[in-house]
Amino acid sequence: MTENTIKSLKNHPRLFVTVKEAAEVLAVSEKHIQNAITKGSLPARRYGRALRILTADFDEWVGTTGRNISGIDRDF
Repeated sequence: MTENTIKSLKNHPRLFVTVKEAAEVLAVSEKHIQNAITKGSLPARRYGRALRILTADFDEWVGTTGRNISGIDRDF
């Protein structure tokens, strides 16, 4: 990669989050996030063995759940 490409990538927000990162942001277990993916309420994509969630999908999912995860209101 060229130096300009690296600088360009640093200036853009991340496209994906991991299951672990999503769980940490919401202060829930990774299993909670995996269950949402399995149920189909949270879209995710598999790249090889890695499971990734589009940041836009995650933001939308958090918005549609009313940010009331596991019955607990949280201020994000």
